[in-house]
Amino acid sequence: MGQAVVSVLRGFWPQDQTGAASPPSHSLNVGNSSDPDPDARVTQNDSGSAALIPEALANIRLLVNHELPDGSGNEHNITFHPYGTVSQLRATMETFSNIPQDNIYFLFKTDQLVDSLTLYSQQVGAYDRITMRDNRLVYPYPF
Repeated sequence: MGQAVVSVLRGFWPQDQTGAASPPSHSLNVGNSSDPDPDARVTQNDSGSAALIPEALANIRLLVNHELPDGSGNEHNITFHPYGTVSQLRATMETFSNIPQDNIYFLFKTDQLVDSLTLYSQQVGAYDRITMRDNRLVYPYPF
């Protein structure tokens, strides 16, 4: 069985001078600016250890609670990129809520999210709950 696997792999992996198959290694391309795999999840820093490339972060799932002044509302389960800005999220949520994006604002924990900053920079992570409100309505409590 092992010999069959080796012979199959020889057809897919490059062979060295002795004819032995060796597995492909991404480590040859790590940290190289001419990396043919721009979606690689790791890079190499100056000390040689691997680090996550921020641009390669996966989308996160958010729970956006569209809150009404009486406390009722709908919850939207959406997928969004952590480096997306709050204003991009607002434009996305306009589609779900039929509220003009200029009238939408978001609360996370006890703070209003800043439009020009990313979710990542405001420490919003996967499965965090964000409250969405309409600034044309009067809420009995600010946060």
